[in-house]
Amino acid sequence: KTAYVDSVTFKFVPEGGARTAGLQSGEFQVLEQMPTPTAKRLANDKSVVMYEMMPWAFQTFIFNASQPPTNNAKVRQAIQAAIDPEEVMAISTDGSYRLTHGWQHPGTTYFQGDLGKEHYNQKSADKAKKLLAESGYKGEELLILTDSSFKNHNDSAVTIGEQLKAIGMKVNVKVVDWPTALAGSGKKEGWNAWTLMMGIEPYEGPYNVASFFTGANARQQAQDPVLEAANTKLTTSLKEADRKAAFGDWQKQMMQEAYAIKVGDVGIYQATSAKVKNYKPYRIPRMWDVWLE
Repeated sequence: KTAYVDSVTFKFVPEGGARTAGLQSGEFQVLEQMPTPTAKRLANDKSVVMYEMMPWAFQTFIFNASQPPTNNAKVRQAIQAAIDPEEVMAISTDGSYRLTHGWQHPGTTYFQGDLGKEHYNQKSADKAKKLLAESGYKGEELLILTDSSFKNHNDSAVTIGEQLKAIGMKVNVKVVDWPTALAGSGKKEGWNAWTLMMGIEPYEGPYNVASFFTGANARQQAQDPVLEAANTKLTTSLKEADRKAAFGDWQKQMMQEAYAIKVGDVGIYQATSAKVKNYKPYRIPRMWDVWLE
């Protein structure tokens, strides 16, 4: 972790075009995030270097299992069967995504292979309608909570909403600001589903992912004894094999009961000036071992 520069200044520039212009003019040397269409357009620009950061986050669709109609497992499973992940991810990420079902990233210790894959990317309107009929669904409103601060969240909510209308569900997409959405999703009332990019949790391993859906503050607003037991085993077992098996039990139950849908992996593009050397992309940019020519 060698410091080759005397100081690092971080500037917050919300507008993507302004960030890109600053990089091209030399005002900035590193962009934590460049809009995907811009990154593709500038791929052959010799003055900048693009880095695809894949994966950067999970795109998730989290259910409130304490409120009707999503307190009914068959309703949640119907939604799981109906969703077309590729359409959701393509629209919400401008094309920087990959379709993966697992609740840990491929190539990491706790990735579970094909476990639960049969529940993912089903795109079956017939199955969804059958499950809805079995659930006793009578056209109750499905309130999807999302926010205007993150394009991924809003676009995912709208796209999923349209897919669910196609199987006969009554959908209301409620768009608020990010703090309001975050606070609202922590309550048992006022929502049925919530769009969220989970980034820090999967990067920190299985513990933060599992704990997000267990304990008194479980995000699906209903504790599940199988998830609780799996999380306890995950956090107390001394042997790695036992911890892996515990996370497998957790993932299997999450997907069978459809407490949340892992829609796919979100990618982003980071960029630097061509003068920046030895930069390596990461979820949170790291400036050590980087120098300027």
